[in-house]
Amino acid sequence: MTLGRPEFVRRQSLRVAFASTIVVAVAYAAISLAVIALATRDLTAQVDARLTGALTRVPGQPGGGQPPPRPRGDRPNFAGAPILIWAVLPDGTVFHVWLPFDETAR
Repeated sequence: MTLGRPEFVRRQSLRVAFASTIVVAVAYAAISLAVIALATRDLTAQVDARLTGALTRVPGQPGGGQPPPRPRGDRPNFAGAPILIWAVLPDGTVFHVWLPFDETAR
């Protein structure tokens, strides 16, 4: 019987534990990256579809055509959010208007 044997077993068990931890971590990272890639692609496709739909309803010229229909008749669909209008004019002037949400307009 040698005294070095239990240290060898302990060292080998630590190597196995470390190797299995690395394998599980790499598999977890790969699965996580795949889920993130799929979710990002799906969400980007949804946003692109909504933007394309919204832009096809915008009239081509100011004053020409009908304005886009509102989702619920004449009621605006702002869900309680204030409205911020911000534009940069051709001369470089920044134009902005802050309209707080009016509960009485519902």
